[in-house]
Parts: sequence; structure tokens; C-alpha cells
Amino acid sequence: MNRFSGAVSGVFVLLTGLWYLALPNMVACEDMQTGEVLQGCVEVMTPLITYFCATPPLVIAVLFHTMKNGERSAVQLHTIPIDAEGRAVLSPVAPATNEQISLEAYAAWGVTIGGFSMAGAYSITFIVGVLVALPLLVLAGLSFGSSGDPDLDWLVNIYKVSFFVMRVGFWLFATSAIAKFVLERGEIQKGDGARKSDKIVAPCPSCGKKLRFPAAYSGEVQCPSCQHTFETGQG
Repeated sequence: MNRFSGAVSGVFVLLTGLWYLALPNMVACEDMQTGEVLQGCVEVMTPLITYFCATPPLVIAVLFHTMKNGERSAVQLHTIPIDAEGRAVLSPVAPATNEQISLEAYAAWGVTIGGFSMAGAYSITFIVGVLVALPLLVLAGLSFGSSGDPDLDWLVNIYKVSFFVMRVGFWLFATSAIAKFVLERGEIQKGDGARKSDKIVAPCPSCGKKLRFPAAYSGEVQCPSCQHTFETGQG
């Protein structure tokens, strides 16, 4: 079930990624009569369409896939012995453990970091745009002609940094998700091969019917066809 939901969320990311790439190119910025491309339309409409229409589905898909397939810290509970006075007793000879982190875990952490970085950066740009940029533009429009344009360089820098973090987060997410998928597929195939080798096929000495039994089994085997019993020493 987990693999199925992971596949569904992966397809969702792929479809929204194609939507993100295709939608800005659908904006008609050509003069109806001359067919000339209107540069002002391209510079204004394309970023707006990309930000408000193409990016949100992709961010939602990435966040959904991250929550389904990202790394989750396992909760480990240890029972600590207590003496008669209620104090914890720690053994000075407790063996040290060295747990290796698998490649799948590293890939899952990459999915988590990349996905949440992308979603967080987009949230910041959205909040700044609604609460700061939009009111400033309205005020600038109302005070047109009475004062100079407000200094919005700091706002532009926030957007540049946020979009940079979004791009880096997305590529980290995409690379890690692909690596995690490949590694998990390899583990599944390896496990299938091991399960297949758990059984052996041997002919019955009496009738020749092929019999399947565990490879580690050692003892008597009875043929269900001719009822002949024979010994096997496999294991």
C-alpha cells in the first residue's frame, strides 16, 4: 500500500511538473493584427501565470510526496533500570552501537529537505507578496505623482533568494526521489530473488513428478502423486 501511494504521488509530481513547464508557454502575447510578440506582456504575464497558476500545484504535489516518502525519525524506547531509591542505573560496560545509515535513508532525507525547502520558500514569497508587496504597490498607485517610487530593492532581493531556494530544493527533491525509487526497486528485486531461492524443485524417485519443498528442509518427503516416501538431505 505504501509503495502504491508513493507511486501515485510520484505520478502527481510528474504531471504537475509538466503543467509547470507547459502553462507559461500557453500565454498569448502576440498582437492580433501584426503577430508581433509584445515584450511587456511577456515580462509581466508570464511570471504572474507561472507564480499563481503553474507553481502552486507543483508545490502541493512535492509536499504531498515528501510527507508520504520522506524520512521519518523512528521513536525508540529504552527501559532504564532503577535502584531502590529511584535512581537510574547506567551500566559502565554497555556495548557501543554503531548503526549504519542506508543509502535509502540518505535519499529519503534528501526528499524531505528538498521538498520542505521548496514549499517553505514558496510560502515565504506568497506571504511577503500578499502582506507587503501588494499593499506597497497599492499605496504607490494612490500616491502617484505626489512622491517618488518606493525603494523595493529589498523586496526584489527577498524574491530572488526565495526563488533560488525553491529551485535548489526542487532539484534536491527530484534527484533524491529518483535515487530512492531506484534503490528500493533494487531491494525488491533482490528480495524476490532470495524468496525464489528458498524453494527447491526435485523429481520423485518413483514416478518422476516434480516436487517443491523448502531448500533448508532435511528429512522425509512424500510424493502426493504416488505416495512414495524418500529422504532429502538438503540444508
